[in-house]
Amino acid sequence: MVISGAHGMEFPPLKDLLENKRIATNLQVAVGTILVVDYLETFSSEVAHIWNSPWSAIKVLFLLARYSIFIDVALIIRYYATETLNLSPITCRAFLITGAVSVVVTIAFSEAILFVRVYALSGRSRRMLVFLSIQYILTHTAEIVLMTRLTTGAGFPIIPGVTERIGCTPDTPPHTDTFLRLIFGMFLLNGAVLVTLMTWLGYKRFDRFRLSQVAVVFFRDGFNYFFIITAIGIINMVVSFEATATNFVLGEAQGIFHSIMACRLVLHLREVGSETGFASDREVRRPVHVNEADRWTTLDLQFAEPQKFSLRELRNGTKLP
Repeated sequence: MVISGAHGMEFPPLKDLLENKRIATNLQVAVGTILVVDYLETFSSEVAHIWNSPWSAIKVLFLLARYSIFIDVALIIRYYATETLNLSPITCRAFLITGAVSVVVTIAFSEAILFVRVYALSGRSRRMLVFLSIQYILTHTAEIVLMTRLTTGAGFPIIPGVTERIGCTPDTPPHTDTFLRLIFGMFLLNGAVLVTLMTWLGYKRFDRFRLSQVAVVFFRDGFNYFFIITAIGIINMVVSFEATATNFVLGEAQGIFHSIMACRLVLHLREVGSETGFASDREVRRPVHVNEADRWTTLDLQFAEPQKFSLRELRNGTKLP
């Protein structure tokens, strides 16, 4: 017997649903383990470099990106743990909406860290601030609106013999694949724009000199963030032709890796800054001219007062005695 939902979607046989549920469960365990292992590995660094630091925009964004992802994971696990005879479509829809939108919000927190980095690298350019603010607001507002519209339009038929073994089984509205590809496409667009700006600004400011260790970490982590997030985004776009339990976990993985990579961006800069002895551990360098002296200034991602270092410090990545 073929079972169809309110939107005309035909559900696969029970054995296929069970297999997809098994794969999704294993994938959930895998991405959840990565999140926990990363948290434990970086916790001591967080305590040393975040907890005791002054409050700033970067610190707030770090904590939001760091801990909101655990709420996302808890909501999605709860969505999957719904195998019961008394399951209500309202319950399924509530968990789907809160879980999916929560992941998009966490990604917004994580990407904000990269936006701030590019703004800092621009020398706090007013034009760059306006451009980045408009891009950030438009893309993330669109992502939240699209995800909300997609999840609120999903139906959850109660299928005897299936629901109590599978749990929530969404009957997705038309053009679901288009909605999903648009959402993941905007993640890729943000990453592409930011890495392009970072590359251009880096070439413009550092093409004549060997970079300090802090600057190397700044650019290296930025590129690693982009490539990892792009790879996961492409996978999600390829498999988003239908909504399945596995696809939902892959979407969750997008949020998890956004959170992990964004938080590591901040921690690595602070660790290197602490090791090299710079006054600020979240800084990138830009040239200034003070009379005829060969001096440089640092620009802190917390936007503290800049301090001056010589060209020799810039090249060696260490303070002068």
